[in-house]
Amino acid sequence: AAALRTVGRPGDKVVIFEPFHELYPSQCQIFHLDPVFVTLKPNYDYGTWNYDEEELKNSIIGARALILNTPHNPTGKIFQHGDLKKIVDICIENDVYIITDEIYEWMCYPDEYGNSRRHTLIPKEFPEAKDLTLVCNSLGKSASATGWRL
Repeated sequence: AAALRTVGRPGDKVVIFEPFHELYPSQCQIFHLDPVFVTLKPNYDYGTWNYDEEELKNSIIGARALILNTPHNPTGKIFQHGDLKKIVDICIENDVYIITDEIYEWMCYPDEYGNSRRHTLIPKEFPEAKDLTLVCNSLGKSASATGWRL
């Protein structure tokens, strides 16, 4: 919520991947921000969740921020380098802040084929985006202190 308040002004558009954590839209509402949703669609053949790049590009026009939760709640999707590169490039091109929710950073598990997946910290992996990225994290999940805001 603090990150949204920091970068957002009433009437600003905020892009959120859906399905989403239940608090994102209500946090937008508190600050009179307009949430716009980009749908993650399941690919049952590969056991993945994917977004449509054109839908993201169209949704991001005129936006102030994008909320990126990875690993994603509730799907478990871990946005990989290729997806993140596209997101970063689109946000830089449109001067859109990336607000990352990384509370599940340490909860990355192999896919059903045993391929490991790792969390990527955007400002480290994509230094060109560091001035547009706000990283939000907590010890709550990784330290088994859910409900605590540490």
